[in-house]
Formats: sequence, C-alpha cells, structure tokens
Amino acid sequence: MKTVLKNGFLILNSENPGPTYVVPHSGITLLNPITRDRYTEQVAMNLLKYGGKAIISLIPREKLYGVDFCRKIPPLDIALNSRKFFIKNDYEKKGEFEKKFAFVALNKNEYNFKKQMYENFLTQIKNEPQLVFIHTQWTFISNHPSIMDWVCFDNKSRKKLKKIIEVLNKKYEDEFKNLFSFYKEYLKLETKIDMERVKAIFGCFDLKNKDVFFEYEKSIERIEKFLGKKTAINEKNFMTLVEKCLKISNQLKLTLEYNFSGKLAHIIKKIRGIKLEVECNEFLCLLRPELTAKIIWDVVRLYDKTR
Repeated sequence: MKTVLKNGFLILNSENPGPTYVVPHSGITLLNPITRDRYTEQVAMNLLKYGGKAIISLIPREKLYGVDFCRKIPPLDIALNSRKFFIKNDYEKKGEFEKKFAFVALNKNEYNFKKQMYENFLTQIKNEPQLVFIHTQWTFISNHPSIMDWVCFDNKSRKKLKKIIEVLNKKYEDEFKNLFSFYKEYLKLETKIDMERVKAIFGCFDLKNKDVFFEYEKSIERIEKFLGKKTAINEKNFMTLVEKCLKISNQLKLTLEYNFSGKLAHIIKKIRGIKLEVECNEFLCLLRPELTAKIIWDVVRLYDKTR
C-alpha cells in the first residue's frame, strides 16, 4: 500500500482499481465529542482490501481550530468577523455559520493557511471518477432504524440505489436481526450519555429550552412518528419512550436518504464524477468495521452493474 501524508489529511492507495473513499470528518475533536465521525477511518482501511484509495482527514472539523472539508470556503471578511461567535460560544450564530462554511480565522495569514489546506484536499478528489464519502450517524433514536443511510446527488443514482438497497436488505436481514439486541443496548447507553452531555452544557434537560430542543428536535419527531401520536416528552419519560420505540421498530435496515439529504455537503457540488455518500451507524462501525466495509463494497459493486 502506498501512503502519502499531506498537510491536514492522509492518502492511502491500495494500488488496485476501485473507488476513492473520502473520510472528511475523521480528525480529532477538541471541543464537542459528537463532531467527529468516529471509526470511519477503520471502515476506510477495511475497504482498501477490495481496491481503491482512501483520503482521510487528520484535523478537527471544528471551525475555530481546523477545517470542515465538506463545507465551502468563507469570504475573508466573514471568516474573520465570525470568529467571535466561536470564542463567545454563541450557539445560534455558530450553528448558522457551520451549515455553510469550512472555517473561521484569526487573521489573513491563518485564513490563507486554512484556505490552501482546503484547496489541496479538493484538488485530490475533484478529478476522481468515483467517490464515496463516508460519515457516521449517531446511534440515537433520531436515526433509528437506519444502520446505514445512503445519499446521492442525481435522480439516476437515486433510482439505482433504491434497487440495490432492496436487494441488500434481504441479503443482510439475518445479520441485522442478530445485531439488534446489542444495538438496542448500545443505543440506550449512548442516549443516556448524550443526555448527560446536554445537561452539562445547558444546565438542564428541559425540552422547553430552545437550545436543548434544537439538539433533540429530530429525536422528538422520530419518537412521535413511531408512537403515531403527539406525546409530552420530558427528562423523566424520555428513556421509557425510546425503549417503546425500539419495541415497535425492531428491524435494522439500509436506507436511502432517510436521515440525511447531502444538502450541507458543499464540496461535493464542485465534483463532476460519480458521487455517493453514506452515513454509517456508529454502532456498526465500532463493532463490525469489516461488515460495514463489506456492505459499502456491495453497494459500490452493484452500483457499477445496475442500469
């Protein structure tokens, strides 16, 4: 295997034909533990046994310290003027910025340094004929029952992926059933940990608090969808409701744009080749990175054969 270390990212080349797997959020995290796509680098390494290349980020995606390779380069004035939102931890204005832009900067020198790093990353991927961007989705009720959510960027790819996912859900049905009991316990543990994280940040787990509600809005919507009714949700009953949902929906599956749309992946809009994105459930990446890679490879292999 050929290895090339660049400023901010690593290139691994199996020296055999195959797609280029892009892992843009695998770098370290300094402020918020949920900003890193944990274990995606292990999945990429497992994929290389089938061929292709992997381009793996080594830096934080946190805009104050690093670069988010999936967002777009901000204009200089916006990068400089928005830094104060991150220093003051202005939750709302930070969130607005993070949906669009790749980094903030202290001064023009830092801006140029980060901009060059971003452009070097883009140069490495923009001419590749087939790209698969690998992310993780958290093992929360908000993402359940998706074990792997696929995203595409044109209708032709969407039709092909829909057929492929139907085939592979049948192929892996028993495997997913065997994983469910372990997955269920992992989801409950991760939920309890995240509730404590939210309480540590905001001083409460009160869904009437707008910041807490923002963190859990998708989970609330998903709980009410599973239960089939509007429900009063609070700290005391949240875990009970999660457990009810896991009883109602107890079959994991591959999904197509169930949780993610790719609309924030601004860098992908600059690329011309075949582009797919996958959000792998963190549970699967941690417990079975080789299985995660095998499923991704199955999708890629069938994608090339499906008309």
